[in-house]
Amino acid sequence: MSDGQPTIAAPHEPGTRQADVLVCGGGVAGTMAAVAAARRGATTLLLERYGFLGGNATAGAVAQFNGWQTAGGRRVVAGLAAEVVERLRRYGAAGEHHRFVMSTGHRMDRVEYAPEMLKLVLDEMVSEAGVQPLLHASLLAVQRSARRIDAVQVLTRGGMLAVRPRVVVDASGEMEAMKLAGAEFLALDEGETLQPATMMFRFGPVAFPRFEAMTPAERERLARQGFEQGRLARPALHAARDPYSDDAWFNISRLAIDASDAFALGRAEIEGRRQAWCAAEYLRACVPGCERGHLVAFGT
Repeated sequence: MSDGQPTIAAPHEPGTRQADVLVCGGGVAGTMAAVAAARRGATTLLLERYGFLGGNATAGAVAQFNGWQTAGGRRVVAGLAAEVVERLRRYGAAGEHHRFVMSTGHRMDRVEYAPEMLKLVLDEMVSEAGVQPLLHASLLAVQRSARRIDAVQVLTRGGMLAVRPRVVVDASGEMEAMKLAGAEFLALDEGETLQPATMMFRFGPVAFPRFEAMTPAERERLARQGFEQGRLARPALHAARDPYSDDAWFNISRLAIDASDAFALGRAEIEGRRQAWCAAEYLRACVPGCERGHLVAFGT
């Protein structure tokens, strides 16, 4: 305070960093890429806009890892994915691998996990590997010459940071680094659509013995009923059980958007929460085992 005026500290100027590898996007894919690079001796920076890692697996609260096996039961996923699950299990934060039938009739396999504990596990893995995380940071610009990226401009809470990497891994989900570098993208062909988004929501408590006792036919009937009544955005009752409680994360909303459209994305966030609320009310009113439940949390 000077002459009655508040004194505001000047922002810290991060400057320039060199790195062997810069990974843009700290979702599960980006985090595993960073860990793999650092374990092999590469100086690795990991850029993430949130204050934690995991992307849709944590912020989005997907709450299950799917697709470990072929339809015939042959295991095709191992390595770092298996290590993540094993670390989660040490905290009691992941269930056993199992096969199940979705309310839509599709057969799948999965491991259910606690999204909040996945944040901790990913923290441990990057710290042990020596990855340098850049959290609360956003990709701003890319400088390139010919077919090579020379520098990446990053906006941090302390100011601008120029990263000069030998290799850039774009795991941003929307290919942000590639777009800023001027890469060409294929347009949708006539009749093609983008994968829809969903708003995960946590609901509980659920009496799982009753919920899981429903036959596939009964589950499909209730899902179809809710959809036809306009209370479910799609005819599905997909849920992943939280390992720590009697809550479940439900994946039963449906949002057909282009996530690269900022205005459409904002509208979809709002609509997704509305759909989740309507779905939670339908669960409580009509679905066995959900009578005492309430909406607890939304994904992001």
